[in-house]
Amino acid sequence: MSNSSRSPECSWVWVTLSPVIIVTVLLSEACCTFLMSRFSDGSSF
Repeated sequence: MSNSSRSPECSWVWVTLSPVIIVTVLLSEACCTFLMSRFSDGSSF
């Protein structure tokens, strides 16, 4: 199991994808919270 040649590539991919995944999760949670609060405040569209 010698995958030392692909470790820089994997690390670069993780460094690029980690912030994207974190931002996506935070945005989805914020949208869910906003929608929930809006629906609970006034259910009239």
